[in-house]
Amino acid sequence: MAKLFNRAKMNTSTSGSGTLTLTTADTGYQTFADAGVTDGDVVTYVIEDGSNWEIGTGTYGASGTTLTRSPIETSGGGSAVSLSGGAKVFISSVADDFGKVQHDGVTKIEANSGGVTVTGNVVVSGNVDGRNVAGDGAKLDGVSSNADVTATALPSALNGLATETSLSSSDIIPVYDGGSASWKRATIANASLQGPTGPTGPAGSNGSTGPTGPTGPTGPTGPTGPRGPTGPTGPRGPTGPTGNATTSWNSVGSYALLYWSGAGGRGANSTRSGSGLYQANTFAFEYSVGYRNSTVSGSWRLMGSTGRYNGTLNLNRMDMYTSVFVRYA
Repeated sequence: MAKLFNRAKMNTSTSGSGTLTLTTADTGYQTFADAGVTDGDVVTYVIEDGSNWEIGTGTYGASGTTLTRSPIETSGGGSAVSLSGGAKVFISSVADDFGKVQHDGVTKIEANSGGVTVTGNVVVSGNVDGRNVAGDGAKLDGVSSNADVTATALPSALNGLATETSLSSSDIIPVYDGGSASWKRATIANASLQGPTGPTGPAGSNGSTGPTGPTGPTGPTGPTGPRGPTGPTGPRGPTGPTGNATTSWNSVGSYALLYWSGAGGRGANSTRSGSGLYQANTFAFEYSVGYRNSTVSGSWRLMGSTGRYNGTLNLNRMDMYTSVFVRYA
């Protein structure tokens, strides 16, 4: 199992699928070194590069600040993704890490289908399943080496003895008291006073059903269920308020006095691309207009009008083609 470290996330200038060169810490995070990663440490990493991603293990190199790549899962089907040169990489745990307890990158306890696997010594200061392991262990230390204390050992040992025919009523025998679950000492005379247990009598008839007991306390709240599917897209909201004009020349939202080449009579709200609009001034003379031979960028909307209407017809004169425009794209 790889080592884990807190809030370590860095930028990488690496392009392609080779070893990462780490540069600076991402905003709000710390470098691998500041998080405690040392040269040669193996960590689990996650790389994010736009819609591409890669999860794997790598070895950190303090010299040159590098990280090797051994992909586990990737957006490229398991192969190392080719990076753009602007990816981010951070240290994380993966699903396989849960169910494990590690120390300094070495798994000490792991849960599996058969139970729990423990690597190393287990030190217990309390009881285990009601048993004082430390105290019971001291008792076992007093058992002779290679002693056989299994259930079959005692009968085997007794069968190896010669049959005694000169017993007296005062001879001592061991007796196991089932009621108190303990061994006792008895004489032949004491043991002979106890007859064998009689057979079990027949079962009595079933009694009537007792009253229903009180309702037990409410059990703990169960775990949160899985996240449901994403709901349908909601209706389109109302149009937001008009933004403020910008004071930066030739930028979206800015206003300008422009000459519309070959405009004729045009009303407010007419639109034109910047390639047909020229920087203008207020100079005007019959059939002439003051403007600079330099067009603007983007798309513009006419906020006034061009041309002149004398009550009978539109007069198409160059000095009437200049008006105020606003850039909208």
